[in-house]
Amino acid sequence: MQAMAALVLTLLLAIPLAAQPSAPLRDEPGAWELYKPQIIGGIVALVLQSVLIGSLVAQRARRRRTEARNDAILRALPDLMFLQTTDGVFLDYRASHPGQLICPPEQFLGKNMSDVLPPALRRELEPAFALAADATEPVVVEYDLDLAGGTRRFEARLVRSDDDQILTLVRDITDQKRAEAALGETAQRYALATTAGAVGVWDWNFETNELYVDPGLKSLLGFDDAEITNRPEDWGSRVEPADAPAAAAQVKACIDGDTDVYEIEHRMLHKDGSARWFLSRGSAIRAANGRLRRLVGTKVDITERKRSADQFRFALEAATTGMVMVNRAGMIVLVNAHVEALFGYRREELIDAPIEMLVPERSHGIPSADRSGWPWDGEALPADGKREINGLRKDGTEIPLEIGVSPLRTPEGEFVLCSIADITERRQAERERDDMTMHLRDLAGRLIAAQELERTRIARDLHDDVSQQLAALSIALSGLKRHTAAVVRSADLEADVSSLQQRTRALAESVRGLSHDLHPDVLRHAGLAASLTAYCHGLSGPQGFVVTCSTLGDFETVAPETAVCLFRIAQEALHNVVKHAHASRAEVRLLRTGDTAELTVVDDGKGFDIQMRRRGAGLGLVSITERARLAGGTVSVVTAVRKGTQVRVQVPIQASTAAAASNQSGRFAASA
Repeated sequence: MQAMAALVLTLLLAIPLAAQPSAPLRDEPGAWELYKPQIIGGIVALVLQSVLIGSLVAQRARRRRTEARNDAILRALPDLMFLQTTDGVFLDYRASHPGQLICPPEQFLGKNMSDVLPPALRRELEPAFALAADATEPVVVEYDLDLAGGTRRFEARLVRSDDDQILTLVRDITDQKRAEAALGETAQRYALATTAGAVGVWDWNFETNELYVDPGLKSLLGFDDAEITNRPEDWGSRVEPADAPAAAAQVKACIDGDTDVYEIEHRMLHKDGSARWFLSRGSAIRAANGRLRRLVGTKVDITERKRSADQFRFALEAATTGMVMVNRAGMIVLVNAHVEALFGYRREELIDAPIEMLVPERSHGIPSADRSGWPWDGEALPADGKREINGLRKDGTEIPLEIGVSPLRTPEGEFVLCSIADITERRQAERERDDMTMHLRDLAGRLIAAQELERTRIARDLHDDVSQQLAALSIALSGLKRHTAAVVRSADLEADVSSLQQRTRALAESVRGLSHDLHPDVLRHAGLAASLTAYCHGLSGPQGFVVTCSTLGDFETVAPETAVCLFRIAQEALHNVVKHAHASRAEVRLLRTGDTAELTVVDDGKGFDIQMRRRGAGLGLVSITERARLAGGTVSVVTAVRKGTQVRVQVPIQASTAAAASNQSGRFAASA
């Protein structure tokens, strides 16, 4: 348009002046007709000139606005820009701040990039630069650059312009790459978590009726992502028909605003035709007016859990004892048929009922700290896992029970599984056994008491009768020896009589020792400590066997029965050492601590296998154990083959003293 206006103006100005009249315009009546074209041409020229000038001014203004806008855009961009020739010479640059440059502008402007860039960076950019010189589309290259703050990642975009120059935009993409890597790791963790946990995500948009289904959820049903659509009706058809009404009711409750939580266990049809159990949970997202916009949730494959639960129920039903599962609130959640038969209730009467209904009312309300018979108290389970309590049948009768307790932690919460056994017959058998044991212990006590009485009688007979007769015989032989020496005067006869006299004395000494062993009269006169010391001293012999005895404490006030018990135990233990241990040394220690007497017998003999000895026919340990038990005490035996033996007995002194008033057999029977 500007060119046309200039052409018209030139043509108008080129009209020859000769055609113009020389006379003034006012003197010629037809002058207007003569000068009309020139006047109109001049006016048009002026108008066109004004238009041309206005257009030039507007064009310059637009250029300034464009340049200003472009400059603002360039200043707003975080990218670093370079303008280069196709040979790689830097012509210009733009940077939002000087820190973006790896060197000052005067070091690269007018120079080729091969002379300026670091070798590693040049190897990355030169191939891309060569491609950009011949390409019509941008060439993108990423590279790492070591800077003062560490290694950074950059993206360079190279574009060839119409004037055979190359514009390069450089952007720092370090944070973007890190975010992408973190996002990738998160996605990977999510995929691993959903795969490991058999979980799929779904999102149902009720405004558009669009359904998003996680590919992981599709794979749980055997489908690839493209094999099944995300249409709600397609997924609704995968729900087991028998479970569809309940699932639809849950959705309707969310739509109607009755609840904001969608939760249901249902089956879905697998690609192979089988049914798998899912726990579907969702949360409602509503508009400001309460209308349901979306349901977002997860589906968890619980098929294995359901199968395990079924197997668990089958196992409970097959159990030979009653099985009850109780939640932490004390409510029954599961029972087997044995419990129904044991308590007389139907199963539906027990489910969701408090466990206290199976326990006598007197046991209700026992504080937790004292509830030793309260096996379902999850906070105070017994250490051994078992308790014996009375149960209450539906008809009001009580039965003795043994409760075994096992805590269970499941995804649904914490429970206690109780195994319940009727121990009525066992209680009866235990009572009969206890009665028999008491009877046997009474017999054992009476036997030991009778044994002590018989020992005392025999010892007294030996001392008062046999010993006296032997003494008289010895005196008679002494008189015979003197009479023979005076009358016969035979050396042989005198020697024979002397031999008979010595043998009689030895026999008398043996009888006296036997009497002492049967009933050590020294116990009554000298006491337990002195009697035991004398007995140990008498066992030491020339064969090298040494027995030492040490006592600590007051044993003067020990009841005779207790003294006899400890003395007999020491006798039996030392007898075993002499007969079986092949020991060179034994030590007896007698200690009194308060109301307890402790007797210890230790030897350095060959020891023995205590289990085999208990199964053997020997009565030594049995006698020791029974005597200590009858006195209300305890026995411990520590031994091993070739390690010697230690027998330790503890007997309560007061218990024996208190029982001294009763007869001996009665005391032993009572102490059982």
